[in-house]
Amino acid sequence: MSAVDEVKIDIIGIIAHGAYSHDGKDALVAASVFINMVQCVVSRELDPLEPAVITFGKIEGADSYNIICKKVTIYGTVRSFNSKIKRFYKNKYFKQT
Repeated sequence: MSAVDEVKIDIIGIIAHGAYSHDGKDALVAASVFINMVQCVVSRELDPLEPAVITFGKIEGADSYNIICKKVTIYGTVRSFNSKIKRFYKNKYFKQT
């Protein structure tokens, strides 16, 4: 039977003004790298005969166009037919903190 798990991920950075971006840690950039990395998992780390889909459909972040944002929240779903794949994602990428 197909399983659907919702994921919510908070990535925390350090806020800074865009003119002083070297003083911050950009959560938005980290979120984009994370999304890219996780999307590669389906094609590179999972059995190609096992259906698996990960979707990130919503990203919340910055409050202003010239501020390095402090926090980004990513929302998505993981879908699979195999509980082994569900555990793989949970253990490798979505650990509870």
